This record gives sequence, C-alpha cells and structure tokens, in this order.
Amino acid sequence: ASELKMNYVVDPAVKGSVNINTLGEVRRGDLFPLLQMLLRINGATAVQTGSFFRVVPLQNLQRMPIMPTSAGTSAGLDDRIVMNVIPLKFVSAADMTKILTPFLSEGGHLFSHESGNILIVTDSSRSMARASFNPYRMLVEGV
Repeated sequence: ASELKMNYVVDPAVKGSVNINTLGEVRRGDLFPLLQMLLRINGATAVQTGSFFRVVPLQNLQRMPIMPTSAGTSAGLDDRIVMNVIPLKFVSAADMTKILTPFLSEGGHLFSHESGNILIVTDSSRSMARASFNPYRMLVEGV
C-alpha cells in the first residue's frame, strides 16, 4: 500500500500474507489491479470509501458502501468491485435473477426488486463483463 500511496483499513477478519514473485518490474499502473486480484484470490476485496480503502472479506461485500452505477457505465476490466443498478424492460427481475446467479463470481451478489423490475448486481467489473452483465444490452435494450 505504500507504493500505491493509499490509505486503508483492514477488517480484523482478513488475515494472512502473500508473497509475489515477478520476472522483472511491475508497472505502477498494474499495482492496484494486482492488489485487487490477490485480495480476491484470498477471499477479500478492497472497497473505496472516500479517501480510504476498506479491506474486507468477500462475504461482507453487499454490506459495503459502494457507489452504484447505471447499466452501460464502463468500469474497466479488473477485479474492482462495482454495483450496477439495472432497470429492466423486456424481462422480469425474478426471471433474470435465476438466469444470472450462476454467472456471479465468489462474493458477487444479485438482488431483484420485483415491484420496480430492477436488478442490483454487485461483483467485480471483470465478472460483469464476462457474464455479459456489462453493458446489459440484452436486458435493457432487448437485443
């Protein structure tokens, strides 16, 4: 975290250490995605809250203060945790919950608000893109 120049707080439930072996230098721009990947592999994630990051277990993810984004918002393809709020037009939220749940990564969460026909998905940006969650064209535009 000192190389990243970031402030962080580690949840007491997150324990352990990780050794990284590389064949050469790691670019500064790759440090945070590398940290995200290592945390995720070990069942944790970093969630930004203001100028601090909270390192928490993945199972606590849906309780973290994550700023929601709309469907189609680009978040990049990494292990950053994002929340997408998806208003549905052509399919019911309950049906899409059944279809999409198997595509969530470990720690990902899908909530369906049936009366508003809205899905709220919290997962890594990479997972959302992999499962065609991003930009949710099929769901939102009926493509």
